[in-house]
Amino acid sequence: MVLFLPTAQAGLSGSGEVFYPVKASTFGGSAYLTNSAAVISDSQLGLVSLWFNKGSLAANEYFVYSVPATANPPIAIWKKNANNRLQVDIFTTDTQYFTFFVTTFSTYEDSAWHHLLMSWSIPLQAGYVYIDGVQKATLAGQVTVTPAGAPSSFDVATKSGTSNYNGSLSELYYISSYLDISILANRRLFYTASKRPAFLGTNGSLPTGSQPLVYLKGSGTGFNVNSGSGGSFTTTGTPTVPTTTPSNP
Repeated sequence: MVLFLPTAQAGLSGSGEVFYPVKASTFGGSAYLTNSAAVISDSQLGLVSLWFNKGSLAANEYFVYSVPATANPPIAIWKKNANNRLQVDIFTTDTQYFTFFVTTFSTYEDSAWHHLLMSWSIPLQAGYVYIDGVQKATLAGQVTVTPAGAPSSFDVATKSGTSNYNGSLSELYYISSYLDISILANRRLFYTASKRPAFLGTNGSLPTGSQPLVYLKGSGTGFNVNSGSGGSFTTTGTPTVPTTTPSNP
């Protein structure tokens, strides 16, 4: 019998499961990406998926940093805070923000690939954070702040050029939509039963039916090419090609 695999999903695990053979990029603490066109205009709804591989994440080291045009607070950030937690701050366009916390982030600083999936809806007061398919946090906390205003950039692996991320990233996806990821079938849109990457579509439209704002899936310096709707990123420094990917950890 001859087995034909879909071109975009040409990987096959030891158990016979078809998966998507993704690419990845390593940021060595000095390289980062920025895009002043791919801005988060409204963060009341959001869906993020990314794969990360990190040996040791420094305090206040950022995966993603979307900063407003004037000053802090940012619209949305994903970082490891000083208390060894993954901190996700979601600022709405009014006067509220919400914070997700995932404790003991050092669990995932083992130089292995891990999947981070989160989705939230401020109007529904709903939100979840999953790492490697396990629920780690729900929407919690509400603080009144000065409105953040419109953002000016979407940065990857940096906080405005400082506190740069030192590790690898793969399949970074962001869209201003809510998906109830407490439902297993919805989580399976992003990773398979064997915790390997699922095919998101050539432009990232498969999970929700809409093209995301950001979908970075290249390798090395090619990670700056955005298959989402927000245009490609400008690269500072030189991202490199890692020796492993989430498909072949």
